[in-house]
Amino acid sequence: MADSLVLKGARDVTKKVGTGMVLLNPKSGGNTHRFPEWWNKKQRVQYAECAIFKVVLDNGVDTRLVVPLTEDTEIHIKHDGAGSFTFPYFRGVSRVALIEINGTGLYKEYQFPVISKGSILERTVAALPAGLAVDSVPTLSGTFTVGQEITLTQADFSGGNSPLSVSNKFEISANGTSGWTQVGTSSSTGSTHTYTLVAGDATKYLRGVSTVTDAGGDTLVSNSAASDQISA
Repeated sequence: MADSLVLKGARDVTKKVGTGMVLLNPKSGGNTHRFPEWWNKKQRVQYAECAIFKVVLDNGVDTRLVVPLTEDTEIHIKHDGAGSFTFPYFRGVSRVALIEINGTGLYKEYQFPVISKGSILERTVAALPAGLAVDSVPTLSGTFTVGQEITLTQADFSGGNSPLSVSNKFEISANGTSGWTQVGTSSSTGSTHTYTLVAGDATKYLRGVSTVTDAGGDTLVSNSAASDQISA
């Protein structure tokens, strides 16, 4: 989703379009954030007074845009939704950085003419974070006979906003393709979960379900293949 806004000074945001860029309030109060100068690699960390925006990428991952401020900062910021920015108008700005949502890891830096001596220079430092994805589906192991214990090994997930939280459960179906309903309990601890087949499960089919939720609230569900028909 494309977003656009104009920042004047430390807190004055106008002409805002879209919801993917939000000016963050400094945790310590005041109008500005103190952020380490990523361009200044001296032994002693130097800090710059900055405005910081939370930027949500189209893939659901959260990042931050850091704008070091001067007395006359005014900048028009446009974001394409995929992590690329343009600045149709700017004053009192030398550089801007796209960084990780927590920490100081740098994805991109934009160097303005006072540094580049020409047009705005986009410098890529690291790959942008990937969206939440399923790397492998959950699997079931055991003997599908009443009275036997079945083990679900949860799906593997990656991307998204860390940390990821995964829960696992079992579902049963009369035909193995539809009408799935939960049996047993859910578990959000450990990478495996177990269920003991009961008499009412005979002739039916079992599957495992892993659900992941990232720190930003995005959710993915991954199902195992249906089991063999459960025997008495």
